[in-house]
Amino acid sequence: MENKDKKTAPAYNTQAAEGVYIHIPFCLSKCIYCDFTSYAGCGADEQHRYFEALKREAELYAKLRAADPGKAAAPLTDTIFIGGGTPSTAEASYIAEVLERLPRAQNAEITIECNPAAVLDSRLKQYRAAGINRLSMGVQSFDDAELRFLGRAHTAAEAERSFMRAREAGFDNINIDLIFGFPGQTLETWNKTLDRALAMSPDHISFYSLQIEEGTPLYEKFRRDEVEQISDELNREMYRTAADRLTAAGFDHYEISNAARLGRRCRHNIKYWSMAPYTGLGAAAHSFDGSRRFYNPESLASYESAVLQKCSAGDMTAGTYIEECDINERMTDYIFTGLRLTEGLDLELFEQMFGEDLLKLQEKNISRFIDDGLLEITEKTVNDDTRAAKKKNLRFTRAGLDISNYIIGELIV
Repeated sequence: MENKDKKTAPAYNTQAAEGVYIHIPFCLSKCIYCDFTSYAGCGADEQHRYFEALKREAELYAKLRAADPGKAAAPLTDTIFIGGGTPSTAEASYIAEVLERLPRAQNAEITIECNPAAVLDSRLKQYRAAGINRLSMGVQSFDDAELRFLGRAHTAAEAERSFMRAREAGFDNINIDLIFGFPGQTLETWNKTLDRALAMSPDHISFYSLQIEEGTPLYEKFRRDEVEQISDELNREMYRTAADRLTAAGFDHYEISNAARLGRRCRHNIKYWSMAPYTGLGAAAHSFDGSRRFYNPESLASYESAVLQKCSAGDMTAGTYIEECDINERMTDYIFTGLRLTEGLDLELFEQMFGEDLLKLQEKNISRFIDDGLLEITEKTVNDDTRAAKKKNLRFTRAGLDISNYIIGELIV
């Protein structure tokens, strides 16, 4: 992105209902590829202290929201996402106690991530009673050898049984996460994983290309030449295969790595991609208030200390790390998130927010990618109360989706 004078960026989408993310950092074991803030082997006392701090942070969030005239008049939180770690390893009663402290809309989407090895019938009933209405199951693969390589605690059969138990418990909105592009995986095993995933008829499927992150056991295996990364060509073929098969099966491929049945898009994640405000609760949880980002400390002890600072100061940013972003960084954020949606980036909204025409600002790069068949501009008529207007979006073509990371990198540099 061209350098512009440093100045405060406009707030994004602050009229949208706020989302809430809750981080539960406990796991059965650490997966070989995971670089998220998570801790295996924590005892009952550590979990109890953590949830006591989490409840205090949730109470403060609710108190400050009620006392702020602007937020009190805004729509109630309509999405809550409980992630980790593996939230399903924690006592369901702890999670319910956090949720009951959060004001939320009656139709709120409330998601919890689950490890198929830790889906118990009793917990599923407690989740339902607490208002949780969406599950996200970390299946990753339906090949047992691949699951062992990834360090997952479940088998393919256990994943299928856990899914069926969730259906029997009344969950009618279930996502399954799948990973492709890791060492030893083939197009044949990937297709078999897709076969079994589609046979289960989930409501949403997320399919992510494995990222090798420094500091993980998998990274160390690569560094020691113990495993070999698959080729870029095979990785792209796996991506195209998933996108094509999910679309053929009736899924709405609405985001680069996400596909949903009709009406089952993940409303919470759309907040991230549309730059709506959200509050993060828990260790390492990130927040965005429409103009700045801030996040909690990672370690359990530091997080508990930060919550004490927040409560003492009456300020959700106390004890956190704050990132003030200028307008260039904001434009970068919007380009990155907007283009992830397959409907593309709203060009008129970009100009309203930043006072810049993106097609002129990045004329050379955009023209090149359009000529190469990687980007396209779409138009559709949108009717409001007073007029019909043409809405123009910049989006990836089918070919552009294959190399989306490269294209986004060129547009935001």
